[in-house]
Amino acid sequence: MPWWSPGYWGILLGLAAYAVGIAALVSGALLSGRLGARWMGRRWLFDSHQWLSWGVLALGVVHALLLWPRRAGAAGFLAWWWPIDVPTIPFAIALGPFVVYALGVVAASYYGRRRLGYPLWRWLHALAYPALVVALWHGVESGPDSWHPVLRAGYVVTVALVAAAVVVRLGGPWLRAGRRAPRA
Repeated sequence: MPWWSPGYWGILLGLAAYAVGIAALVSGALLSGRLGARWMGRRWLFDSHQWLSWGVLALGVVHALLLWPRRAGAAGFLAWWWPIDVPTIPFAIALGPFVVYALGVVAASYYGRRRLGYPLWRWLHALAYPALVVALWHGVESGPDSWHPVLRAGYVVTVALVAAAVVVRLGGPWLRAGRRAPRA
């Protein structure tokens, strides 16, 4: 596929959206724990997390718009964005818009945190984890070059980054509890 074609840029923006989504997820995991915020500064980390979250949405929407004419088949524009029971759109591709919707809810929940209450807001924010797992599966199953070793390595690295961020997030309370425990 030539570099000037919309399909090329659509695929490239899809990969960029996935990478930015992983960066948003990692920054969010680091932000929610004291350890990550201490390493990077809470305000900078929060601003980065928020901008990355909106960036992944923008990249995901442009990715879909560029690939719609190429991959939608006979489906119209509305069917592309709500691909329920559309036989011309494969399942792995049909999940893409729902990833965008889930991440949109997560990003928009920033502004309603006080109204939603902390438990509901936290639950909504946790949607980002399964949404990015589905985005990974979407990219592997529907991407034309997902077999490429560089892309496979990139997927492995990003999954490792998320796992490390979650360990740092969950490990913070354990480290603090270990410091407070009386020594024999």
